[in-house]
Amino acid sequence: MRAIAAWSVVAYHMGCPLGLGSQAVEFFFVLSGFLITWLLLKEEDLNGRISLRGFFVRRSLRIFPPFYVYWLVSIVAMLVASWPIPWGVMWAAFFYVSNWYHAIYGPVSSPVSHCWSLGLEEQYYLLWPLAFAALATRKQFRIWSVGAVILLIWLRRAECFSHEGSDDYVYHALDTRVDQVLVGTWTAIAIHQGGLRWLARWLASSPWLIAITLTLLVLQFQQDDRGDWRGLRGLGFVAESVLFMVLILQVLCHSRFWLVRWLDWRLMVHLGALSYSTYLWHQLPVGAARYRLIHLDPTVRAIVVVIAVLVLAHLSYYFVERPSLRLKNRISGGSHRHEAKTA
Repeated sequence: MRAIAAWSVVAYHMGCPLGLGSQAVEFFFVLSGFLITWLLLKEEDLNGRISLRGFFVRRSLRIFPPFYVYWLVSIVAMLVASWPIPWGVMWAAFFYVSNWYHAIYGPVSSPVSHCWSLGLEEQYYLLWPLAFAALATRKQFRIWSVGAVILLIWLRRAECFSHEGSDDYVYHALDTRVDQVLVGTWTAIAIHQGGLRWLARWLASSPWLIAITLTLLVLQFQQDDRGDWRGLRGLGFVAESVLFMVLILQVLCHSRFWLVRWLDWRLMVHLGALSYSTYLWHQLPVGAARYRLIHLDPTVRAIVVVIAVLVLAHLSYYFVERPSLRLKNRISGGSHRHEAKTA
C-alpha cells in the first residue's frame, strides 16, 4: 500500500491524469498514525512503559540520515544547474517546519517542496509520544483526548473555510491537517482497548467489503477533482481519512483475497520498502525532466523519470537507510527489530 501511495505522488508530480498526490499523502498520514501508535502500545504492553529516548532515537535514525543526504544533494544539484536556491524554504525543510513555511508564505517550487508532509509527520512524532507517556496512568483517557483533538481540528478547519482563510494554510498547517494522522492514532487505541474491535470485525467481515470501500474512495476522489475546496472538500478530508483507515483494516484482515493478494508479491513488498526513498528523491528527476527534458516525447520522458527515481531510491535505501536501520535495531536492543520492516 505504501508503494502505491508513493508512486501515486510521483505520477501526480509528473502530470499523469491518474496521479493522486493529495490523496496519497492523506493515506500516508493515516497509516503513520496507526502504525506508530500500535508500536507504542505494543512497547507499553511488553515493558510496562515506553522509552521516549528510545523512540526519538529510532525515529531519528529512520528519518534523518536519508533526508539530510537528500537535502545536501539537492543544494549541489541546484548549484550545478545554476538554479536559484530558495534558502528560506530550504532551511525550513532542514528544520522540518516547511509545512508552516508553505502555510504562511505559500508553496515554493523547489526540490524540497514535497517535504512539508515530512515536517508535519515529524511534528506529530515529537508531540504524540510525549502525550502518550503523560497519559500512561490514565490510559482510558487517551482515546477521549485524541478524539477531542480530532473534533477540534475539524472545527478549526471549518472556521478557516467560513472566514475565507488561506487555502495554503488549511492544506499545510499542523492545526488543520494533523487530524488525518490522528484518525489512525485513535483507531489503534480503540482497537487495542477493545472498544472498537466489534466495529473493526464488522467492517472486515467479508473481503468483498474492500470493493465497497474502494468504490467510495473513487467517488470521493471524483468529488475532489471538482475543486469544491471550501465546501465538500473540507468534509472530504474527514471522509477520506476514515475510508483510508477502513481500507487498511480490511486489507490487513483479508490479505489473501484475490483483489489485494498482489500487494504481497515480492516486487510490491520491495517497492514498499523503498517508499520513503521514492517519495524523498522523486522531486529531483521530476524537476530535471520538467525543465531539461521538455523536448522529449512525454512517454519517453516518463520512462526516464521512473528509471531515475528507481535508481536514486535504491541507492538511498541500500547505502543510507539500511545502515541506519541496522544501527537503530542495535540501539533498540531487538525489541523493535520488526520496526525496520514496518515503520
